[in-house]
Amino acid sequence: YPVARKLRKTMMLPERLLWNLLKQRGEDGIVFRRQYPFENYIFDFYCAKAELIIEIDGLVHAIGNNPQRDAARDEYLTSLWFKVWRIEAKEVLKNPIEIASNIRYFCYQIVWAKPPP
Repeated sequence: YPVARKLRKTMMLPERLLWNLLKQRGEDGIVFRRQYPFENYIFDFYCAKAELIIEIDGLVHAIGNNPQRDAARDEYLTSLWFKVWRIEAKEVLKNPIEIASNIRYFCYQIVWAKPPP
């Protein structure tokens, strides 16, 4: 996936800040991927164990037909049982540590609440 590889090299500041915090594997066994390709999409971040997609939305997501496109994308992905969490880039810039902690806690709650297979 050359596009995903290129996106990994050109991540925006909010994505880089968050990635520096999420890439560290904790004792909880929760692992994140960045710029993760799936079908015709590339997720900013993805936690497979929690089936959680995390999207960091900058200003471009609020203009033109982008809100409708994002909504349709989210609806499709949730129909496949993914959970989609959109976070505004400005919120990540304000407090990346708190955002990363909230994401990890959310994933932990999902992963450890699942009954064993």
